[in-house]
This record gives sequence, structure tokens and C-alpha cells, in this order.
Amino acid sequence: MRKSWIVLPLLFAAAACGQKSDEKASQRDYSVAEEAAPSNTAREEASDAAALSAPDIDTDVAPGVAFDFRYNFALASERIAGVQEDHAQACKKLGIAKCRVTGMDYKSDGSGDVAAMLAFKVDPAIATDFTRDAKRIVEQAEGDLTNANLTGTDLGSNIAVTEATSDELKKELATIQKQIETLGLSKEVRARLVEQTASLREQLRNLSQSRNTERAALAMTPVVFEYETQHSIPGFDGRSPIAGAAAASVNSFVTMLQFILVAIGVVAPWALFGGAIYWIVRRFRKKAVVTDVS
Repeated sequence: MRKSWIVLPLLFAAAACGQKSDEKASQRDYSVAEEAAPSNTAREEASDAAALSAPDIDTDVAPGVAFDFRYNFALASERIAGVQEDHAQACKKLGIAKCRVTGMDYKSDGSGDVAAMLAFKVDPAIATDFTRDAKRIVEQAEGDLTNANLTGTDLGSNIAVTEATSDELKKELATIQKQIETLGLSKEVRARLVEQTASLREQLRNLSQSRNTERAALAMTPVVFEYETQHSIPGFDGRSPIAGAAAASVNSFVTMLQFILVAIGVVAPWALFGGAIYWIVRRFRKKAVVTDVS
């Protein structure tokens, strides 16, 4: 009878542990199945490409803003010149009214590294599409986009303020001219009014030049592509089978480690609880044996 009393709590503990383990296992199997569903090669490559690609920002969401595009590409040294030519040809196909090359640079040092640059002025309406196509050309040449910088200046607001200021100055100029035409003005007053009109006309000329400059900036968008040599160990670049196998091994190890940690987290509390019960029962059993002997 005493043995049954000792074993009974342990059986309950083991049953509860098994039930919890089954629940956790079912939950764990379900989550693994959900993660494994999209793990075919095509989806993994698509997700990797999406994670490494820069966002495409449509500049139409910001009317009146003058944007400046700057992209940095990394390619094999022997492919940089060809990609530059492809980018220049893409610009040429758009026509001089929508795209033109404004600068080019190509430097190669003695070690074989290349640093190059190509600058454009592009119609703002197609600037985003132009840069997107340029990235595709680089990717086809097995190159990478390493940095994308898009800055903007709100010239539309500046132009609106300039026009409002010009209107005020024109009204003031018209008022002063009427005063000059008034008969009976002294020479001193007339001279002062003439000086004021000259100052107002100068301010209007400056505002007009500023407004024309800002409108010209809105008319064409600067785009700069910078190219540099891509340094990577052969066979270990992001698209190689060796790199893919290494990544798969790391993912497998991380999954196994997560499984072990979850298993320990589920079993350990119940093992400690069972051990504590066993220690208490054994302690009381020893005392009972000593009492019977006495």
C-alpha cells in the first residue's frame, strides 16, 4: 500500500508531462508546417531578392518637389564599362527631351579596381522608371545595388511664396508710379519715389530669376550612377551554390537549437517537480522506517 502511495504522484506527474508535451509538440509541428510551406527554392529566392532590393519610391506622391537620385552599384571590374554603356543607351532611347547624359567618369587603378560615374538629367515623370530599369541592367550583369539615395527640395512652396511676393511688389510699384505722375511734387520727393521704383524693379528681377531657376530644377531631375568593383571570394557570393548551402546549414542548425530549447523548457519544470516529490517521499519513507525500527 505504501509503495502504491509513493508511485501514484509520479504517475500523475508523468501523465501531465506527457499531455503538455503532446500539446506543445502539436503546436510546434503546426508552426513548422506553416513555415515549411513556402520553403521551395523559387519562393526562397524571391524572398531573398525582395529583402535585398531597395524600395521603389514613386515621385508622383510629391508634386512640386525637386528630387535628386544617387545610386551606387557594385559589379565585377570587367563589366562596369559595359553596364555604363547600357545605361547610356537606355537614356538615348528615351530621346534628348526626356533624358540626356551630363557627365561621365571611369578610373582604373593598377590593382584592377574600377571606380566610375555616369550623370543624367531625366524627365521627372519617368525618373523612377529609369532608375528601376537601370537596376535591372546591373542585376543582369550579376551586380548589386549597394546604396540608393533620394533627396528632395520643396520648390513648389518656394515658387508660390515668390509669386505672392512679386504680386505685392508690383502693386507697390504701381502705387508709387501714380504718385510720381502727380503734379506739383518737389524735386526731392520725386527723386525719392524714382529711387524706390528702381529698388522695387531690382527686387522683381531677382525674384523672377529665382523663380525661373526653381522651375528649371523641377523640369529635369538629376540622376547619378556610381560604380565600383565588387569584392567577393569566388564561390561565396550571394548567388553561388556554396553560399546557398552554407545558409541552409545555418538555418538547419538554428532550427534544431530552437527545438532543443523548447523541449527543455517543456520538460524541465515537470522533471524538477517530479524530482522534488521523489525527494520528499523518500525522506518521509526513511523517517517511517526509522520509526518502525524504533
